[in-house]
Amino acid sequence: MGLLTATSQDIIVKNDGETMNVYDLKVGKKFITYRLTPGGTSKRIGKAKVFSYQKKRSHSTTISDKKAAKTQKSVVEQPTDTTFIHIQTPVKPQKAEKHIGEIKRATADNNNLLIEKYSKAHNNYDGKQTKGTPAKYAVAIMGITPESVLSNEDIEIEITEYRRTKRARMQYYIYIRNKSDKTLYVDLENSFRIFNSGTFEPYYKGKHIRQNKNSNETLSIEQQSTIYSPKFAELRKKNTRSSKYRIENKKNTQQKVEEQKIVAIPPMGKLALPPKYFVDDNDEIIKRYDSFSTTINNLGRELHEWQTTEYNIAESPYKNSFIVTYSTEKKFTTYSTLKFTLYAKQLIGIPRKISKFRSEKIDGYDKYTIYGEAHIKQKQ
Repeated sequence: MGLLTATSQDIIVKNDGETMNVYDLKVGKKFITYRLTPGGTSKRIGKAKVFSYQKKRSHSTTISDKKAAKTQKSVVEQPTDTTFIHIQTPVKPQKAEKHIGEIKRATADNNNLLIEKYSKAHNNYDGKQTKGTPAKYAVAIMGITPESVLSNEDIEIEITEYRRTKRARMQYYIYIRNKSDKTLYVDLENSFRIFNSGTFEPYYKGKHIRQNKNSNETLSIEQQSTIYSPKFAELRKKNTRSSKYRIENKKNTQQKVEEQKIVAIPPMGKLALPPKYFVDDNDEIIKRYDSFSTTINNLGRELHEWQTTEYNIAESPYKNSFIVTYSTEKKFTTYSTLKFTLYAKQLIGIPRKISKFRSEKIDGYDKYTIYGEAHIKQKQ
């Protein structure tokens, strides 16, 4: 009794449609190996060139006659597995399309509440009676337009009084608060204040200020010293000598200001828009934050001292807009913008400059009230 193994033909179908009858087909990660004849030389073909393949099983059959087993060349049987396996050429995963340009951010739910907070209604100043004298100055009470965005999903704007300067102009911090859990980057070169006339200024101009200041301080000291001598003890209290000392102290101080183009705000942190820097008459570098003081040439209607006049957005004589450009990426592949506008919603005529004016005497004034001084040039 003998055992004879029958080898079945396998099939390879190439991508160009050619069919190959092969033996001993073995499938690897990148290649398929095969023989063209039983026991022949092993060959291989890349899987990328193969459309499908069929691997048939080998079968064994029992022969009772040993002589028949020697003379029998092959035993052909129907294969039990005729399934074709289709090869899917590995496709390299494509990178997600990277967004380039502006990304619109959703307005936050508290945006309208913030606008209302900074735009409260006001009335007269301390109950003063309106005079018929045209006002040369006015207190400009500011409001924020309804379409402004003070808060979106990333940042929120805070406006806080800074201080009065020597020239009596109110200044304000305009803070950018990071509400997200990521570091945000503000591009000050593309963040602007747009003035009433349409002119604008970026918050970064590449300005570098180095100011050297030399000063001399002279101190004169006159010292009276008594001569002590055993030989002239009797003159100890009478004979004195006067000495003068001159001390010169030279100071050379250097002030330095370098603007930054990109500033980072950590999560939950806040940063004020930078001030302007000037060199005054005393060679001192001074800084000035945003102020809402202005000169109004064409008021449109006459304003008297202690008169209160209200304006809607369309007729307001004074408007300023602010644009903040920021990104979650330091390279600014993508960016977002936030814009808000302040306008003079009310003018209160005053007889003199605002240095003599007490803001707390405005009915309804609080710490969120934004105001400035307006120099009125009325038509005669």
